[in-house]
Amino acid sequence: MTACTHAARHGRFNDDDSYTITSSPPGPWCLYLWNAHYLASVDVAARGTGMFKDDEHRRVTLRRAGSPRKVFVRDMRSGEWWDMTDWAKDGDVVVRRGVIEFHRRPAGLELCLSIFVDRVKPMEYWHVSIANRGGRARRFRVFALNHLDVGGFKTRFGNWYSTPGEFDRGANGMLFRCISLERPSDWHNGFLIASRAATGFDGLEANAIGSGSWAAPEIVARGRCTNTPEIGDDRFLAALSIDVPVRQRSAAEAAFVTGVYRRRADAVRIARALRAAPGAAVRERAAVEKLWERKCSAVRVGLPDKAMERIVNYWLPYQLHLNAVWTRIYSHGFRDSLQDAEGVCALDPGRARHNIEQALMHEYPHGRCVRSWGGVEAALKDEFYADSPMWTARAVAAYVKETGDRAFLDARLPFLPDIKTGNPAPPASVYEHVRRALRFLYGDRGAHGLVRIHQGDWCDTMHQAGTQGRGESVWLSIATVDALNHWAGLAGAIGDHAEARACRGMADALSRAIGKHGWDGKWYRAAINDDGMWIGSKANRWGKVFLNPQSWSVLAGINTPGRQRSVLDAIDRKLDSWLGPHLLWPAYREEVKGIGALTGFGPGAIENGSVYSHGACFKIAADCAAGRGDHAYRTWTTIMPGGLADSSPRNTNACGEPFAFTNCRFGLEHPTLAGRANVGAWATGTAAWAFLAATEHILGVQRDYAGLRINPCLPRHWKSARIIRRFRGATYDIRIHNPEGVSTGVVSITVDGTPIKGTTVPACADARRHRVDVVMGEG
Repeated sequence: MTACTHAARHGRFNDDDSYTITSSPPGPWCLYLWNAHYLASVDVAARGTGMFKDDEHRRVTLRRAGSPRKVFVRDMRSGEWWDMTDWAKDGDVVVRRGVIEFHRRPAGLELCLSIFVDRVKPMEYWHVSIANRGGRARRFRVFALNHLDVGGFKTRFGNWYSTPGEFDRGANGMLFRCISLERPSDWHNGFLIASRAATGFDGLEANAIGSGSWAAPEIVARGRCTNTPEIGDDRFLAALSIDVPVRQRSAAEAAFVTGVYRRRADAVRIARALRAAPGAAVRERAAVEKLWERKCSAVRVGLPDKAMERIVNYWLPYQLHLNAVWTRIYSHGFRDSLQDAEGVCALDPGRARHNIEQALMHEYPHGRCVRSWGGVEAALKDEFYADSPMWTARAVAAYVKETGDRAFLDARLPFLPDIKTGNPAPPASVYEHVRRALRFLYGDRGAHGLVRIHQGDWCDTMHQAGTQGRGESVWLSIATVDALNHWAGLAGAIGDHAEARACRGMADALSRAIGKHGWDGKWYRAAINDDGMWIGSKANRWGKVFLNPQSWSVLAGINTPGRQRSVLDAIDRKLDSWLGPHLLWPAYREEVKGIGALTGFGPGAIENGSVYSHGACFKIAADCAAGRGDHAYRTWTTIMPGGLADSSPRNTNACGEPFAFTNCRFGLEHPTLAGRANVGAWATGTAAWAFLAATEHILGVQRDYAGLRINPCLPRHWKSARIIRRFRGATYDIRIHNPEGVSTGVVSITVDGTPIKGTTVPACADARRHRVDVVMGEG
């Protein structure tokens, strides 16, 4: 059982797997709320961004990162007032999928502010409930203050644009319009509206805050707004006040809604619907919670480790959906979208298909693919990161295995214009897109027969290793073997045996080059740069061994038994730790030319020797491929939110949310911050790979073309485990029995009481529930 003492330090998990925060956390804990077009981040002080994206992936920033959301409740008789986000005095915060609640309990009152995002519309609700436990009726005035932006684009004068705002009686709220000839869409408009008749408004920060502060605005202390609009040339906010009378020993509720709109009529329509249907916000919240229960329930596990079970069942699917819809928030990464598609496929095959199609439409006709797209400044979108094509084969194969939809391979998708001529190219099938991507990779090899690295592979900050076109990546060459193996399997399944033979031939040739040039004696090197310097070699002073080439050599199946033992030994002895496996060892202590920015990070920071959760999940998959169930389980429960790394008494820097995977933690070589979450949680490829590691690798329920292949790799102390999984229309209740306490080995499988041959449960597609019993053992 994983001891999650980190979670207990600052709150508690509830029976429904939500989490109550009872004391100020050690870091900027937050919850993400979203639908397909609108996203909000809300931290424990209700600060955070609000962002809209249209169908062309253009972003509108309703609220900037760190911007405050403020709701105040004022007793109009006594003049006493309460900041709903100042909960530490007499309340707590509850986070759950889709909703964050701020509770306060001053004498005689119970106050709650619930923030959630509409299921469809680009807006967030701020729902306020007031329970009066006293013996007299009371009248409250509720103030809402929203720090708006409605920008998110650059002009020739930087970020300057005029944003006038005024009170609109038809909308019963504040409407702001961004005025700029350079705004990229009609969506750069924001609103704050109320469910009850507004008693006042403000559009200027100087008037609303006055001589006070965001924690104590002058309009709240005074008890009324100034009713001043904003003409567009000063610091603006949206502020509204409403009156809420509450009878003795009774309760009342109200709501504010803020979001973006295209036309005034859209905002007016939202306002009229909100006021015409009392309790609309309460019903929408219930629908949001029901939606997330449905979206996260396609895979459920029952584990001896209840802390791991909670994360896999409740929180990890939620985080995975976030990444599948919003990728890395500000833009869409090619490799990111495809890994998210592979991870989310069991939960939402439609979203997986959408992500795959979007990615393949950002491929050039000759097979090269972009690094990212979308957003104001898509991260690294013009850089030549070499690994993008590799991920296409894994994602498409995963989708076809999951759905059985082989017709998808014939769907025709466009390419980007030719990268040299700018000329358009005719569309091609999904199958042809992947085939060209893999040919491009294989054809883009250097002097050692390894795939060129150009401006980076998976490691974004190894961006100087191949800028002159001579550097080669050992890791990418290994990963390309893995991709070719996946594609050979798919080609064989659909009867294209010539393609399968060609892929196996390319994989064999690459494997020979890797074995000859990539092997360093006891582990695989990472790359060779333009100047012929090997990276990840025992000859180096820093960065002697990298984690990913070792893990992926196991996944790709390129090792002899002796080399397999050697690379696993290198992981265990050089890289692994009580904090989790480090990305490289030893960390760089000085900048090394010809590698990239990673050598300039502090030792143990980010790619320079941190415990990178994404890379750790590759290692978990490799452990399972090698039959090392105890190692896989220990790493999973070490890096999980609130797990062994965060809960260890040695980790005095633990600060991450106990309900969301962090991108990485500072490694043990960092002089002061070892163990501290770095870069941030939520938006990380870890979510997809942690989900796959738990369900497909440790529990071993793996989608395949004919059905579900069962190949568990359990920690030996688990005597049983369970996974309930929807697959091609049917539901499989899979009970794993491990009476001998082994890590691997399946003795028998029965489906609805009938023994089957082999380890693949045939796809039934009959919309029924089937019980599958798996008995493990040495036999």
